[in-house]
Amino acid sequence: MTCPRLITIFDLDGTLVDSDVQVHDAANAVLAEEGLAPIAMDRLRPLLGFGLKALVGSLIQVNGGFSSPRQCDRMVAQFRTFYETRLDGIQLFGHVEAALEDLSHHSALALCTNRPVSVAYAILDHFNLRHLFPVVVGGDSLNVCKPDPAPVRLACKNLDTQTAVFVGDSAVDAEAAFRSGLPFLRFDNTGRFSDRICFPVSGQFSSYRQLSLTVQNFNNSSFADVPVAAAIH
Repeated sequence: MTCPRLITIFDLDGTLVDSDVQVHDAANAVLAEEGLAPIAMDRLRPLLGFGLKALVGSLIQVNGGFSSPRQCDRMVAQFRTFYETRLDGIQLFGHVEAALEDLSHHSALALCTNRPVSVAYAILDHFNLRHLFPVVVGGDSLNVCKPDPAPVRLACKNLDTQTAVFVGDSAVDAEAAFRSGLPFLRFDNTGRFSDRICFPVSGQFSSYRQLSLTVQNFNNSSFADVPVAAAIH
């Protein structure tokens, strides 16, 4: 019996790319432009993963919590410009390109990120990966971001297939998958699986050399028997 074609939905930052340096540089450039104090990487990391507007709000709170809607909009625009034009601080995790090329022969691929869509495309273009992702859902595709399930459901809805799995690295991704009714495969970018995730994890891997086999085995297992229809209603 032929297995139904699978959608593999990927997060971007921390899953396909290591972008900590770029985001840290962007944050401090924007803060400097606004006359605000810089932020250390260890204080920035817990603020990431919830979308650009949430990040700007958190940075303003760290600096005293007083702002105007005009300042927030200005900072969001400054982040967008930095993100789209300063890509030197981003690196693909090892073996990502080859793994995605291989997986694309077995699964439809989609991207679901809290980055703005234009930034997501800029990153994909920078690494020549856009052709692998016919569906890209970003933090500005809807009026909500992950961990709300709506962006994941939108990615599912735009691909005609029967089963789906979400691949990510964070608790935000795990919650989004859980609330979407999809199984979650975790990429641990530290190789230590040290961060606690309080939502179900159906499988995990620490090297992209393992990705294609992990997903194919997953598709043949009972874990993958989750209809996309359940995720998009």
